[in-house]
Amino acid sequence: MLVLLLLVQYPAWVQARDSRHDSRQEFCQATCSRPDADRICGLGLAGNCTDVCLGYPSSGDCTAWPFDMLPEYESVPGPRNLQVTPAAGSSGGRDAVNITWQPSGDAIRCLKGFTVHVVEMSSASSSICHQVILGFNITLKHEDNQGQFSHVVRGLSPDTSYGITVRSLPSRRPSHGDDDSVLIHKYRTRPCESIPGCKTRPSPSRWHPPQPVVTSVGRSVVIRARTARQFNIRSYSLYLGRPTGSEPYPDIIGVTQKHLSLKESSKKYFQHTFHDIPPGQYTLQYSVDARDPFRSYPVHFTVTDWVPDDVIVHQTARNVTVEFEGPTRKYNLSTCDVTLTRKSYPERSWTRRVVLEANVLVVFANMKPDIYVAKVSSPFPEAFPVKEKMIEVTDWIPRKQDIQVKIKTVNVRVGRGRSGGRSKGRSSKGRSSSGFHGHASHPGGKSSKRRRQETRVRVTFPRPEPRQQYDYSGGFYLFHGKDPSSLERQAVPRPVGENWTNVTVVLKDVPGGIMFFQVSAPYEDAQRSELVLQRVRRPPGSRHRGKNGRRRDRDRDRRRRRKQQHNRSQARLASRNQLEE
Repeated sequence: MLVLLLLVQYPAWVQARDSRHDSRQEFCQATCSRPDADRICGLGLAGNCTDVCLGYPSSGDCTAWPFDMLPEYESVPGPRNLQVTPAAGSSGGRDAVNITWQPSGDAIRCLKGFTVHVVEMSSASSSICHQVILGFNITLKHEDNQGQFSHVVRGLSPDTSYGITVRSLPSRRPSHGDDDSVLIHKYRTRPCESIPGCKTRPSPSRWHPPQPVVTSVGRSVVIRARTARQFNIRSYSLYLGRPTGSEPYPDIIGVTQKHLSLKESSKKYFQHTFHDIPPGQYTLQYSVDARDPFRSYPVHFTVTDWVPDDVIVHQTARNVTVEFEGPTRKYNLSTCDVTLTRKSYPERSWTRRVVLEANVLVVFANMKPDIYVAKVSSPFPEAFPVKEKMIEVTDWIPRKQDIQVKIKTVNVRVGRGRSGGRSKGRSSKGRSSSGFHGHASHPGGKSSKRRRQETRVRVTFPRPEPRQQYDYSGGFYLFHGKDPSSLERQAVPRPVGENWTNVTVVLKDVPGGIMFFQVSAPYEDAQRSELVLQRVRRPPGSRHRGKNGRRRDRDRDRRRRRKQQHNRSQARLASRNQLEE
């Protein structure tokens, strides 16, 4: 900012009063404007040349010091009838203006001078500040408010808008509510053609930039635009906006300044990358960083997050597997989110943040039967779009007609194993052995011929179809009993090998009566097959046995159940010991 302290060109009625002080003013001007001083001195209020000097204001405002230090009761309202006209004598291709005004009639006796502030109305504004003071011991009267003051400001840019302020010294304080200045907005200087010695040059702000090329990859947006290297421009403005109803005038939501190096500004094109732009519809323009520049025509583009082209979801037993291809390197993503949501209970969801590879595979284990929605998205809180796939998790359930139940009555020799084979205590010739501690043998070495009949039930069901991918490594569950509401559960191991087609279970020593059977997958909450009802015949020797016979059957069944429970406990204990070892 340029600050000048000037003696006003007073009207004749003021010059006549101060003719006796001309020599004093010349002396003070010569004294205060020494070449070695980096400041401009002020003339004292008592007619003496003081040591008080006015420095260049750092705040950008036109200073009123030292006159703003006077008491408030000596302040003067702002001038009136402010007019600005072109002035002759322009040089160097710059324009000049003549500013005229009249003082206020209120408190005119306290008037000490004026400040003239000329500000360029642009983003890179420059300003000129002149301080015009009255002569020594000059006191104006009320009738002097009809006089007119004038001041010429030179060095203004052609075809440029300025704001001009003239303020009285000392001025009224803003807290009083008085208008202490007069401001003319957008006074435009003459064009270059009307100013002598001004040569018309192409203005960077008149350059029409061509439409840029915009590319969006994920949340990164790259603009490639042409440079204005013929104007040696190194700064550009990039306008990010949203489309509106008026096509050429989008709603600007952000302006980014792009500064090029000297080497970059000499190239034909430059580019800039915007990062972390949320998904949505946008426009992009650019212009040179100048006063009132032309912008390029807006380019419309859409920002979307990365999603895989296709997602494959399949079930293996109760495990849900999600497969997809990872993004290319240009997306600059290292992770993504995979979410599995239970449709009947949306609040139950499982999210995995996985590291991206060429092929990604995510497994969600032990999912209960239901409909699930698998979602794959970029690792952002509000990612859009999202790739979704639905899958129904079901357990394998054999059909009722595929479950076969066969009943067979076999003879079991008392004292031998249930299989009907020879006991370990007997030799191959039927002779008794000293190591057999079972039943006693008859004299002559022959064993007892006593036998009893036993009912056995064989349950057979088919292997799950391979296309259903029910690979139950834990086997199956078989439920059997006489009461459908409390059937006994028996774990059935998976057959060894890979070429098996059916699963067969043999139940020994089954009591007679109506029996129910069910088969399910090896889970506590698995859905069972339909009940299969089968009548089991009693062995011929056990019919019509009376009350005591029935009591013995019940006791035998109770002992058998206790023995089965004991065997299961021993098997679990052995398995636990094996794991600890």
